[in-house]
Amino acid sequence: MVDKKYKGMSRTDLIAVICEREKNISDLKFEIEILKIKLSENVATEPGTIASEVLKINNIFENAQKSADMYVERVKKLTETQKKDLKTERLEAEEEIKQMLEKSRVETEVSISKAKEEAERIIEEAEEQANEKWIAVRKQLQEFLSVHQNLRELLKNTDVDTNKLI
Repeated sequence: MVDKKYKGMSRTDLIAVICEREKNISDLKFEIEILKIKLSENVATEPGTIASEVLKINNIFENAQKSADMYVERVKKLTETQKKDLKTERLEAEEEIKQMLEKSRVETEVSISKAKEEAERIIEEAEEQANEKWIAVRKQLQEFLSVHQNLRELLKNTDVDTNKLI
């Protein structure tokens, strides 16, 4: 029951609890010292009860020490459990990161592949359009040359001095 109480606590809270327990132990030790002093004052007056008081004080001290030892052991177990939990969480996070990186890599490759395909399609279309334009320009130039030659032939046949026309 005590382990569950401490399991959800942060390290800072656990340290605070340890400090509080240590203060309680110190307070109990102080009380023991006070009781020892009182006991030594009563030694002369009540010799029969001194032995029983010493036993009580010893029992209090032993119980306080046992409680402190149990508490320290619980804190150690809790710390070990938290370390294991943190390691598990870290490993899970690392695995998740690996999966995310792999997913990102695959998505990037798909995007690059699509971009390459689109670029190739655009280049192909541009080349086709350029070829069509060259064909049209070539056709117009051929028509121009043909008209020019026809005109020259016509002028030659009519005996017109072509030098004067220029």
